[in-house]
Amino acid sequence: MSQPYPGLRPYLEAESDVFFGQDDSLQALLERLNSQHFVTLLGLSGCGKSSLLNAGLLANIRSRAIEDGGRQRWLIAVMKPGNDPLRRLEAELEKLFPALPIHAEIEADSSGLARLVSKAGLDPRQRVLIVVDQFEELFRYRRSEDSPEREDKAAYFVKLLLQARRDEASQIYVLLAMRSEFLGDCATFYGLAEQVNNGTFLLPKMTRCRMEETIAGPLEDLNIGIDQNLVQYLLNETEDQDDGLPLLQHALRRTWECWQRRKQPDTPVSMSDFQTFISPPCASDSLVKHHLNDHLNSIYGSLTPSQKAVAERLFRLLSERDARSRVIRRPLPYDEFAAETGPEVETLIEAFRDVNLGRTFLMPPAGEKLAGSTVDISHECLLRRWDLLSSWVEAEARDARVFTLLAEEADQARRRELAAGTRKPLAGATLETYQAWRNQAQPQAAWARRYEGGFDAQLKRPQRQFAAAIEYLDWSVASRVEEEERSNQMQRDLELGKLTQARNQLQIANLESKRKKLKAQRLVAIAAVFALSLILFLVMNHYQQAATLSNLELKSRLTDIVVKNNEEVKATGAALQSYASLELSKLEASSRGRPDFAQTREVLQGVIILSNQVQQQSEISDDILKGKLQSPAGKQDGWLFLGVLDDADRDWAPNLVSGRISFQPELSKELPVTEQLVGRRAIISVYNNLRAKGGPDFHSQAAVIQILPPNTKMEILAFDVGTRHRLWAKVKVVQ
Repeated sequence: MSQPYPGLRPYLEAESDVFFGQDDSLQALLERLNSQHFVTLLGLSGCGKSSLLNAGLLANIRSRAIEDGGRQRWLIAVMKPGNDPLRRLEAELEKLFPALPIHAEIEADSSGLARLVSKAGLDPRQRVLIVVDQFEELFRYRRSEDSPEREDKAAYFVKLLLQARRDEASQIYVLLAMRSEFLGDCATFYGLAEQVNNGTFLLPKMTRCRMEETIAGPLEDLNIGIDQNLVQYLLNETEDQDDGLPLLQHALRRTWECWQRRKQPDTPVSMSDFQTFISPPCASDSLVKHHLNDHLNSIYGSLTPSQKAVAERLFRLLSERDARSRVIRRPLPYDEFAAETGPEVETLIEAFRDVNLGRTFLMPPAGEKLAGSTVDISHECLLRRWDLLSSWVEAEARDARVFTLLAEEADQARRRELAAGTRKPLAGATLETYQAWRNQAQPQAAWARRYEGGFDAQLKRPQRQFAAAIEYLDWSVASRVEEEERSNQMQRDLELGKLTQARNQLQIANLESKRKKLKAQRLVAIAAVFALSLILFLVMNHYQQAATLSNLELKSRLTDIVVKNNEEVKATGAALQSYASLELSKLEASSRGRPDFAQTREVLQGVIILSNQVQQQSEISDDILKGKLQSPAGKQDGWLFLGVLDDADRDWAPNLVSGRISFQPELSKELPVTEQLVGRRAIISVYNNLRAKGGPDFHSQAAVIQILPPNTKMEILAFDVGTRHRLWAKVKVVQ
């Protein structure tokens, strides 16, 4: 039983017996062609232009030739511009006039086509019909690759057609068929717009009655019925829907195949046949549209992972968006694609054009050999209605746009480098965008060739060079890595500096903590000295009141009292040091495992240091009271003993002695002295000033208190360091 519905592809000339619904349009087109040499058939995508040409016009012309006894009144050359309109025109003319030098005549000048037909020696009643289907492909060909050569070839092709019909007595007739949305593009060719206006045939939208003929007519010829509820449902879904006619034809083809599988020839085609799907539709889906997605997705899902990758590559190559964002077909020579992808592509193409399984999605039709042919999508409806392909088209357009921008960036960078000697890399979000695109799209040189544009004579290379663009991107990435490494190194250096600073601060804090501990320990010694000073103070009061005693006797008595107390302090310090040392030895010998080992050891060590300082201070006080302590250079008068310098202070002391450390103005003024704390007050003032200038910590505050009368005032004139690192200050008593 013959197939009543072609599916998604247009009707072929041999299927005129099942071509219904276009009788009125066919008759009007024949009348227009008989009266005009140049006719342009316009219509929306999916309105049936190619089917009207094939199964309507061409089939009608050839059938009339049969009725006339086989004499061909019309010699017909049918072509599509594709990727080489001139060569395709020549190929069709060679079929009509194999004995003529087609190529030489066509290449000679724009009158070549008219001259060729005049040399053919045709019967005066014969006519030559040049049919250019999908004429909009010429606009894509002209713009592709931004090639001036292609622009010239496209313009020359149009001139050949226009020149062929200038003579009203010419035997050449031209019929163009194209989508109506490309009508404005005709103005890009000189003289074409005027000719199109004179011979436009706008294919009207099919009425509901004519669409019903399309559905029921082929079945009636086969004496097969169809459920009227199904007919009305299909009409309601497709009558006002874009691409309604090709979607209807595909759904009818699948419905018919489902009816055949039931093997019940006496039953009509039913709604259940129509509603048989591999995957269930969503509630909001149009069922005729779901038929298309269900069919194509099932084919794609049956492929191996490698075949799926090739399928995506194939369909992306067969489609594109033009400069006005219109989705159009892009026919591709099979040999070119097979050379790029390998022999697996043949099996893949057959999977999408297996007519025995109702698959009519790729051209040429099943049965025609692929080698040397042009592969094309059977209908543009596929580009808009197969959701997966729509996403591939969007991805392809996005990838092409990103590559074009990247290539232009690389070209501009190269020109700047030649002009100024510097090359600026991509950076920031721009670089991240290009890098993410490359990682996701994985572009190859063969893919990019279609977007590189024409040959740039100045640069002596394609306008947009893939290799140069990728090299520029790689260089920009490497530049960013180097910059990040420099930045990271600077950050590491900064963090190391901060770490060093923090470590220094920690060390300073530890030293400060130790100094505070030492200060606390010295307070004990100072307290002892202060106690000694208090004794001296009491003795001095007693001395002032006991006028009957002689000076020598009083000094001797005072010395005895102070020395005795000082020796007690020194003895106490020695005993404390001996005890702490013994305990520390025991601790380190037998108690290292104790939880408080470190803390106990630190306490004992602090006691030893404290007791040693008490003994040293006591020895100094003892030396002073006994007259043993000598000032520098044997000086006595005007020199005040301040204390013993620590190890940390000894490197600093020469600057103090040499006068390289200056005091604030207030220290050069008179320093008030209250009671017997003259030395301590003076030292505290000097200490605070020196610390403000970054000097060392002064630990020996008020080590020895000089015996001076109350309310004495003095000035510090100079400093000096004596034996055993003892620090002296030269003072002047003012009052």
